[in-house]
Amino acid sequence: MTWSVIANEHVKRVFVTELRAHGFDVEWVNTGYESGTSDSDHLQQSVETGAILLTNDSDFVRRHDGYEHAGIVLYDDRNVSVMEFVRAFKRVERFVPTNELVGNVVWLDSWVE
Repeated sequence: MTWSVIANEHVKRVFVTELRAHGFDVEWVNTGYESGTSDSDHLQQSVETGAILLTNDSDFVRRHDGYEHAGIVLYDDRNVSVMEFVRAFKRVERFVPTNELVGNVVWLDSWVE
């Protein structure tokens, strides 16, 4: 079973497209949200839906405390290739138990090979 994912407006379209092509259910700012949705609204949606939040906005590191969100996958390297990104995301899904992701942040960059 693949994750359900909320991708905020900072995630590149090509990453969203490729994650969808690999079977992930991705709701993206341009298909389900309005641009400028607040970080707290993204976090609250993760709480309500159980979807993983995907972003490259490091503000979430300090803002996520106090939310029982499904987890945040954060990436910093904006130069990572699309396929490296997808492979790293799939590694996180495969090796990080869902219960360990809840309420936590996983740095995708450390999963890129």
